[in-house]
Amino acid sequence: ITITQLQEEKRRLEGDAKGFKSVQEDMKQLQDSNNELQEANRALKSRIFDAMESEKQFKQRIETLKSGGASSGADDQIADLQAEVRKLKVQLRQAQAEKEAKDKENKELVNICDDLLNKLETQKEC
Repeated sequence: ITITQLQEEKRRLEGDAKGFKSVQEDMKQLQDSNNELQEANRALKSRIFDAMESEKQFKQRIETLKSGGASSGADDQIADLQAEVRKLKVQLRQAQAEKEAKDKENKELVNICDDLLNKLETQKEC
């Protein structure tokens, strides 16, 4: 074996080592990606299970109501909460309108103050 052959063998082995490291890095990225996908899959399964449970409860509630079962206090609570939400929406719209009016008034006052300051500046210069 000559020195040239040994150098060529060394270069080949170094190339193989780089390739091996690259493959290892790719495997690590794939494992990380796989772990993320598995976690997302678990979360989705949990959400699906929760949705199925909710659907089951709704179906039972519908059947109870269809069969003439007495409504629970929950229905009354829902109606009360919906009414409260409607009131809060009205209050929010009123508050937004008041804010817009105050903003407009504030802008007008700022303009008046700016005009007065400009007049004072011109009077001082005279």
